[in-house]
Amino acid sequence: MMNHLDESDKKLNKNLFILLCMIVSLVCAIIVAVLIIPSIGMSICGFVPISLVAFCCAVGQIIGTIYYVSKHKYAYGDNYEWYQIINSAIYGIQNVLRVLLVVLLINICAMPIFVVLMLLYGAYILRKIFK
Repeated sequence: MMNHLDESDKKLNKNLFILLCMIVSLVCAIIVAVLIIPSIGMSICGFVPISLVAFCCAVGQIIGTIYYVSKHKYAYGDNYEWYQIINSAIYGIQNVLRVLLVVLLINICAMPIFVVLMLLYGAYILRKIFK
């Protein structure tokens, strides 16, 4: 005897869909902010404090999920399915990766600028000393 699922078993109503998306998003945000980001092992990530990076990643996760839920009606209509909950989490993870990319770019771009400023300041001090 095979157990067949109806089409109605695969679909969700809108309120349950939004609730499950938010729960998955919050779980992902907690995992990223509490477990993954602090596991870097230092209190700063280059020039940016880890607590700020973790907070921005968690907020990015939630904003990505909210964006997916808000655009869902335009893309799929009133069709709410289980796999779309994972899609909402993926939208949030994309924002987490964007935050980490911005932190990386700040660290990569800030270091050469900092070195050039220190060289210019050192040249200025040497010029004042030997003038």
